[in-house]
Amino acid sequence: MKYTIHCLKNYATFRGRASRKEMWCFALFSIIIFDILAFIDTLFLAPIDLGQVGIFIESIISGLSVPYLAHYYELHPEETGLSILPTIWGLAMLIPTIAVEVRRLHDINLGWIHFLPTFVPIIGWIWWIVFGCIRGSEGVNKYGDKPEI
Repeated sequence: MKYTIHCLKNYATFRGRASRKEMWCFALFSIIIFDILAFIDTLFLAPIDLGQVGIFIESIISGLSVPYLAHYYELHPEETGLSILPTIWGLAMLIPTIAVEVRRLHDINLGWIHFLPTFVPIIGWIWWIVFGCIRGSEGVNKYGDKPEI
């Protein structure tokens, strides 16, 4: 829990380094809360159909491409709509997630530019997992001291 709190305290801090444990604990926390909110939303709230804007927002949160989601919703019109609670959570966690991922890249001595492939559907997930598993630099690197936590 201390890793998650540390990430939330550093909401938009893109400098410094983040350990593997910090990134993965924050990711796990975010995914669990997202799933709980999605479950609650499914039970009690009706989705809001925002059309193309909703598809765009969902693509940002899910990491799936806009054409893929648009095609999916053409085939399944009964499932269209944006779930309110998970969308709010996903948008609220977007900046701290990007920040911890950039700090994680700093830990393995890579710059923020290496974050850009994560926006490519499916390949981005693989990219994120691989760089999330690489051991960080020992001692000081050009991005700062080794993470304390």
